[in-house]
Amino acid sequence: MTMRYIVDGSNLLGGRGEFGAAGAGLRLLGIVERFCRLSRSTAVVSFDVMEGRAPGSEFRFGERVSARIAPAGCDSDRADRDIILQVRRQPGVIVVTDDAALTASVRALGAGVMATRTFSRRLESPRVGASDKEAAASGIDNAEFLRLWTGETP
Repeated sequence: MTMRYIVDGSNLLGGRGEFGAAGAGLRLLGIVERFCRLSRSTAVVSFDVMEGRAPGSEFRFGERVSARIAPAGCDSDRADRDIILQVRRQPGVIVVTDDAALTASVRALGAGVMATRTFSRRLESPRVGASDKEAAASGIDNAEFLRLWTGETP
């Protein structure tokens, strides 16, 4: 059975001490994509804002991850309402957040909740059902991963 995650991306970035850091959103998406590929999961990562992305936009990042950016002029409550709407459309998901109000709302809808610290530890695990080749590649740092992902040359 494939696990499906809805990730409060801004909350996760804050928990990792990366909120507002240049390129942090894309780095996080790369890490989540790797995790989802190795664990055969899927994820939607919702952000309040993301540099270089238009408010209200959605895009795919790899085969197993998509990102959603809250509409312009929204506060974090609006982004949380968007996550709640996603939960209503996808019963049985796990929401990754530390936001107490969001946790209560999605639990009331039957979703599971995972703390950002727990999810971060899973993201950094070098083996999540990985093949030997994938496990060896897990030593690539985030900047190198992003360079390889986008095809940029040094």
